[in-house]
Amino acid sequence: MVERLSLQPLLLHEACKVMSIAPSDFLNITLQYTLPSMCGNCDRTVLDLIAKEIPHFSRVFINYLPAILAHIFLLPTQSASSKALKFVTSFISDNPAESLVRSVVRANIVTVMASLVVKMGDDDMRMTDRVGSKFQVDASNVHVDFFLP
Repeated sequence: MVERLSLQPLLLHEACKVMSIAPSDFLNITLQYTLPSMCGNCDRTVLDLIAKEIPHFSRVFINYLPAILAHIFLLPTQSASSKALKFVTSFISDNPAESLVRSVVRANIVTVMASLVVKMGDDDMRMTDRVGSKFQVDASNVHVDFFLP
């Protein structure tokens, strides 16, 4: 429903009436699921619409960065990951310098890695395989194939 916000904005309001919940509350509750997807798809239009509904959205967005970065990390190609990382940093800042991309990733790397380790134990074997393909383990080190521009 949130993905369709830009195409059918009344859908959210009508669904929220049926559920007796404010649209901003519904969006807040679902951010953990919608933000990673929206950022992975580089959907600025929907993010801007969500930002209009949620007070102090920039602070809320920063709180979800580890989940967003974990999702971006698992995108199928390096170019998709790089594009999404640049999108996230441009959403945070009007001038997405490469140093900002690196600092955003570095500031959240421990939380992102913890999230990925948890996903390695997922019941969905496709998710486990996707996460596992990003790690290379040898006798003394773990290497992570994280895509930085």
